[in-house]
Amino acid sequence: MAATSDELKDILDDAGEEEQHWLTPAGQKDLHALLQMAAEREVEALRLYEPSPFQEKYHACTAKELLMSKGNQVGGSLAGFAEDARAATGQDPFGKYPAKDGIIVCLGYGEKHIGNVIHKYLCRWGAFEIIRDDGTGKWRTYRPWEKNKVVLGKPGDLHRKEEARPAPPLIPPRFIKGKPVWTKAGAKIFSIIYLTTGWEIHAFNSQGESEHAQGFQANLWHIDEDVATDGWVAEAVGRLSKRKGLLRWTAMPHAKTEDIVLMLERAKEEEHKKKPKTVVIYAGIDENPYLSDETKEENKRIWRTMGDEEYVRRVEGRLIIGGLRMY
Repeated sequence: MAATSDELKDILDDAGEEEQHWLTPAGQKDLHALLQMAAEREVEALRLYEPSPFQEKYHACTAKELLMSKGNQVGGSLAGFAEDARAATGQDPFGKYPAKDGIIVCLGYGEKHIGNVIHKYLCRWGAFEIIRDDGTGKWRTYRPWEKNKVVLGKPGDLHRKEEARPAPPLIPPRFIKGKPVWTKAGAKIFSIIYLTTGWEIHAFNSQGESEHAQGFQANLWHIDEDVATDGWVAEAVGRLSKRKGLLRWTAMPHAKTEDIVLMLERAKEEEHKKKPKTVVIYAGIDENPYLSDETKEENKRIWRTMGDEEYVRRVEGRLIIGGLRMY
């Protein structure tokens, strides 16, 4: 976002004796660079991200274990990776993580999940869409519903759909230190990303052995979608112990292992406690205002033909085992 000539002129017009530096050619160049930096920071994705109520509940939770059991295209992964980015850049508004020198583990289902999902959400454009506000002229989250429809207290932008743009990366390039440690650079499959805050983001593939994640302590362990093999949740608990770290899981529940079922059971045991240590947030597609009603109903129609288990999983974000809904 380049600084405008009007912004530059306004500052120079107001410059007095104490700001004479800005009136020199070198000073104007410095000022332009500062304005450019300020404009770029105003449009950083984490500043423009507007969490829905269930996403805000996810971010605010301080429980050691948190599972977001979500339907299809709900926005659960966005919340999960926004949480990772807030932690790694020292911008968590709830103060759950140290500002510097932390470690995040992102666990994906398969090697391609690391490149196609984890790296894409964290380091590439388009985690969500943004648009300039009609009134202020500043960038904000795009709202894909009609202008006369108010959702979460906000009118829509559908009439300006062509003006929407992909949001910048959740982790701005200014926070990335050097090059990632690549497993396959061309496919964006990384092993470690180092940040200027001293944080590190480690990526693992749950189709591998959980023992590969030994030898360090973590502050945040984020599992996105299901796990392919046993042992990863048990390993996560061990890695998080010394730093009193948090386990976060965003998944449409498939239960390829027993881990999700066991977490649901632990949450059931804790649900009446004042400060539960294990929490489950259910998020169905009807809770996602950024998916049109037409698309929701069409998807429901198709999933309904695939049986109750598939429908409940994809629409409600709940698990059916043996014909029974899990909690």
